[in-house]
Amino acid sequence: MESVDWILSSRISSSANIKRSVLISDAGDCRGDLPIVRSLGVRNVATTLLTQGVLVPSLFSRWHSDRICCPSPDANLEGFVAALLRIVRTRKYSTIFPIGDNSLRSISEHRDQLTPYLNLALPSHESIVKALDKSQTLNAAEEIGIPTPQTFRARNTAEVMEISTRIQYPAVIKPRRSYVLDRNGKAHYARPFYVNSASELLSTYVRVNENFPMPLIQEYVPGHNISVALLFDRGEPKAACFIRVYRAIPITGGTSVLRESIPPDSTLMRYASDLLRSMNWHGVAEVEFRVDSRDSIPKLMEINARFWGSMNVAIESGVDFPYLLYLLAMGKRIRPVFNYRFGVKYRWLDGDTQNLVSTLKGDSRLINGEFVDKLNAVLRFLKVYEKNMHYDGFAISDPLPFFLNEMFSAKEIAKYIIGKAKRRLVTQQHLSA
Repeated sequence: MESVDWILSSRISSSANIKRSVLISDAGDCRGDLPIVRSLGVRNVATTLLTQGVLVPSLFSRWHSDRICCPSPDANLEGFVAALLRIVRTRKYSTIFPIGDNSLRSISEHRDQLTPYLNLALPSHESIVKALDKSQTLNAAEEIGIPTPQTFRARNTAEVMEISTRIQYPAVIKPRRSYVLDRNGKAHYARPFYVNSASELLSTYVRVNENFPMPLIQEYVPGHNISVALLFDRGEPKAACFIRVYRAIPITGGTSVLRESIPPDSTLMRYASDLLRSMNWHGVAEVEFRVDSRDSIPKLMEINARFWGSMNVAIESGVDFPYLLYLLAMGKRIRPVFNYRFGVKYRWLDGDTQNLVSTLKGDSRLINGEFVDKLNAVLRFLKVYEKNMHYDGFAISDPLPFFLNEMFSAKEIAKYIIGKAKRRLVTQQHLSA
């Protein structure tokens, strides 16, 4: 069993009037853990971050209290579980908020060992597994009549070849799970792969299948994404916020970098609620839809069974999911929150920069994709201010995490550029030799 290195900060934990603490796993950037730290901190609920690193922006927030160094669930899942069990047996905490899929699944799997020490606001383990597996999620949606992209499931290479002659291009090869663990307990992450021909589909499928067994083959759905963020209390919705995505990375669809709170849509609310009710959901979830530009029909993409990257939008709009989940975990009564502000925008600056670079390079990975106006993309990127525009991680009352995050990101970009230049120089020297 791997030992736990205890590193505690006294910034807030020494304050006598903070008596509760929430564990947060996977601490690492301004988009996941920082909104939780701030949400709970302003309400006098302390937070303890589980992380390997010391250069974590949230650690420099005025609302941060403690830090415990423990193995990453993405690099050493077994070590993470062992450390977590030791931590909760040693000190008292109210609950734990898993940020990543691996920590969520492992916490769910070991809930019987954790519940004597923590209050968990989670659905059944069966429901979590169903939400983390896109194939099972789509099956659950199709059973209750929720529209989904045309999806094929192949059992062997012969079936892949047969599907390649029937599907329209471009098409998508999508791993069933975002993360898969190898034999050493290390997580491997994958986004969807886009293909434009039968031969490309077959070769890509074989390659993806090696690390992500039996991926889905789907039609590519043009359009835009809308997420329905929800809090459920034993199968019934208690809070909701609708978020539209304008830009993402990769630019064909993925992690949102510019999004906005929009008015509720009754059809999407019904779809999302029916799907989570069918799983008797308990806790937070984000149900993602893609509104098909060809027929305006929203089609289910996936369920995020834990906190999501655009959480800041909901909080600023008036739906404070971290605090609501804390209340739920503590057995408090939740007042329904379905009214919120519309038009609140949040921009993830680092991600939006990547989006612009990909757009200028023409790196859509879709040969048959729509024409992209590069000049307009530059002008949109340079629009740094508009009404109700906010930036992920930035708060006037707590500015340090944002600037540190940008500094760390600039350092990583510089390392990447220098490394790429060195590799190019070595290649040139090798060719000229």
